[in-house]
Amino acid sequence: EEEEEEEIKKKEIKELGASFIAHVTYPPKVSVEEEKEFEKIWKVKNTGTRNWNKKIYLKYQGGGEGGNEELNIQKDSKFGIVGSAKLNQALDVKLTLTAPNKCGNYRAYFSLLQIEEGKEILFGDQLLLEINVIENTMKKKWK
Repeated sequence: EEEEEEEIKKKEIKELGASFIAHVTYPPKVSVEEEKEFEKIWKVKNTGTRNWNKKIYLKYQGGGEGGNEELNIQKDSKFGIVGSAKLNQALDVKLTLTAPNKCGNYRAYFSLLQIEEGKEILFGDQLLLEINVIENTMKKKWK
């Protein structure tokens, strides 16, 4: 019975699919002023064998490494509902964040997450957010 359950789980994961298509906003290594709110948008396509339901989230997977700083986001944080998507449909996955108050290079990875019957299923390509935080020149003028 346990083996059968495992097979069902594997089948479910295979049915969910997502492919990264493009960075709509804030391509890798783009400059963002410190403490500025910005909206990162990725174009993603449903490449699975079934529609996504309305319980799709973006989950923070971590970041940093390679000489980059990690964003101040708690590991495993979930962000807003991405939305449903039919087979082969592309949609914009949006995330609003505030740039750190310290200059430097920052990197973070996110995955799509579907919740089914209380279980979290991660799927699809990891989505990269990579920014170069620069000094806010307006803030400096007022000091």
